[in-house]
Amino acid sequence: MDLIGCEDDEYAAMLSGGVRVAVIDTGIDSTHPVVSGRILPGFNFLENTGNTDDPIPAFGYGALNVSMVALLNPSTVALLNPDMVALLNDARIAYTGHGTLVSGLITTVAPGAFILPLKAFDNSGHASSLTVAKAIRYAADSNVDVINMSFNFDQPSMLIRDALDYAASKGIIMVASAGNNDAEAMAYPANHPAVIAVASTDAQDRKARFSNYGAAIAIAAPGEGLISAFPGGHYAAVAGTSFSAALVSAEAALIRSGGTFPPATVLKRIQSSSKKIGTINPGVAIGVGRIRVGEALEKHGTD
Repeated sequence: MDLIGCEDDEYAAMLSGGVRVAVIDTGIDSTHPVVSGRILPGFNFLENTGNTDDPIPAFGYGALNVSMVALLNPSTVALLNPDMVALLNDARIAYTGHGTLVSGLITTVAPGAFILPLKAFDNSGHASSLTVAKAIRYAADSNVDVINMSFNFDQPSMLIRDALDYAASKGIIMVASAGNNDAEAMAYPANHPAVIAVASTDAQDRKARFSNYGAAIAIAAPGEGLISAFPGGHYAAVAGTSFSAALVSAEAALIRSGGTFPPATVLKRIQSSSKKIGTINPGVAIGVGRIRVGEALEKHGTD
């Protein structure tokens, strides 16, 4: 991400906007230094409580007797604390701390943003369409600016569609990850017309090896070798479209902090300021380019 090109005081003003980003995920470690002081009281839709903790270890599988199930986009996680390496022996690490990892990236790029944690996913990375729909509507009624959705359904859900339409009617910016199947396919809700669908790139601006692609992708963002917060005060290197979506949510939050721009204007700015990478990825549709945050913020007075 390129943060160059903004005057210091101008960028500082952007960072202090106090926008609200809802993260529908596994919860959050609100005590982690990266997010501490930036967390709003959220809700746990699995237990119908206000406990949105993202504990470690977060193992244990909940039974979901539903016909439509959402799955978090699994991530590649490498814990940076040697004392935690034993956790990597368990495949379920893909979902452990997912909400904290996503939120940590958002507050790193947009440190003036407040996170509204909405715990809709269990420790196996699953959630029902009803639980997710409730979370989307809760976010919309909480007057958030951005909703981050780092998860996919295999097929459209009427409950989710109605919830997304409701949030869109309130002018909320919605961001979703494209998925990590290295396929020309778009899962729901990334392919909803009101949602910004995000693919992943590597350090050379090529499509990340795992990233989905296709005509519905709006924008790409870095998705490999990112460092973020991990529950328990730890840090981890991560990869996945979940985290690319988090970067776009953060960029959207920064833009929204400069004014009450509608979602279409925010998306236009994100796309028009991006680095065009079509020649690096011929024949692979991963949006109009790779995000450049600094350039997007420069445009705050030009729309």
